[in-house]
Amino acid sequence: MNFPENPSSQQQQTTNFNLLGINRYLAQTQAPSLLLAENPFYLHSACRMTESIVETPGAELINKKRDLTGKAFEDLRTKYNELSDWPCVSSIVPLDQASWQTFTVQLQSSLLPSLQDQITHLSKIMERSDLLKDKGTKLDQISQIQSELDQILYQIVSLVAVVRRRTLFSPAETNDRHLKELKGFRAQGLESRAESLISSLCQVFRTCFALMESLKLTSQEYTRYSRIYQDKVMLTLHSTRAVEEIERVITWLNGNEFYNIREDWEDNVPEIDHIIRQVIEVINPTNDSDDEDGSEIENPSGPTIQVLQSMIPVIKLSRLFFKKLLRSGMKETPLQSFTDMSSHQINILCDSARSALCNLDTICEYLKDNEVEDEGIEHIFKLINEISSDFDTTMLLVVLYVAPLIPQVNNPPSPNPLTTWLVDWNHLFLIAIQDCTSATKLL
Repeated sequence: MNFPENPSSQQQQTTNFNLLGINRYLAQTQAPSLLLAENPFYLHSACRMTESIVETPGAELINKKRDLTGKAFEDLRTKYNELSDWPCVSSIVPLDQASWQTFTVQLQSSLLPSLQDQITHLSKIMERSDLLKDKGTKLDQISQIQSELDQILYQIVSLVAVVRRRTLFSPAETNDRHLKELKGFRAQGLESRAESLISSLCQVFRTCFALMESLKLTSQEYTRYSRIYQDKVMLTLHSTRAVEEIERVITWLNGNEFYNIREDWEDNVPEIDHIIRQVIEVINPTNDSDDEDGSEIENPSGPTIQVLQSMIPVIKLSRLFFKKLLRSGMKETPLQSFTDMSSHQINILCDSARSALCNLDTICEYLKDNEVEDEGIEHIFKLINEISSDFDTTMLLVVLYVAPLIPQVNNPPSPNPLTTWLVDWNHLFLIAIQDCTSATKLL
């Protein structure tokens, strides 16, 4: 499959314009052989070409190379920060399995590991003290890294652009259960994680640009500046996040559908603990307790306390549902990598923990007020019913599509222990929901 050239014709015009000033400067330095108009394929050719200038450049040339290096970071950030300007792919043919495997192998085995190596190297080499003493060698190394990053990133976004285009010409999300790795769910997950990765990398480029600009400051100016903004600390932080995002993409590509679902749950389930603490604090406030907004929590009325108390079993059972599956079911390697669920059904499962968290939190926010308005009471009833309905759907999907794929080490012929546990859990959950509904009627 052919990918779009880098950059587009419009980008080439912009690049040629940007390089014009550089060409004039190099011409003035009696180095006509270094004119850069020949091959503006990547934005950072200018930095790469400066490596052939005389071995011991003067201060003026070093400052110019620093400016070019800093501008190259800003160019990288600008180029890849505009996700709407990612390459357009003209083909409307849906991806087949062979093409998808080719893309994922290229990402996993080549592009993403290379990107990780370059970011790690960049983070180590960007030391202000070393750059201040550098006579050009480190700047040349940085320019080479910039060139490599540009090439790698362009290939990555080109592949993701193909995947993005694919989702427009594929079976509906409700009818792709048979497509395995070609389900729209996986394509969308790859796209969103690639966008998060690019966003993290743009933060790296922004910080590197700031570090290069700081080389222009005097020692006194930098001392004041570093009290507010610590370039190296921020670069380490953003580089670490970028590496983590790279690993997330690789894991997503390698992961089975159990893992893909579990990833979303693990992000949201710990927050349910926070809701339990909030409810207990409203019921039994301490003398010096404030809510997150810094305002004191009003003493709740008797009926409100009853609703809050009835909410605790609902919250704890909600948390238990997800933790049980994460601990004893979803962490196991399934009997097959792909379920028979459609992308629509998988998305329902992925969003279930987040949905439960949001609904429970909203109810608790209503109950923090001493006087709950009629409209608020009506909304609480609606949210309780939504929580119950969502868990009905989630549990059905787990029983039909997840539980059968969980390996049973002991007594395989016997009934699935997870299914038995879910039946017991559901009985307790329905009782808790009913108690919560009854208490809300007293508001």
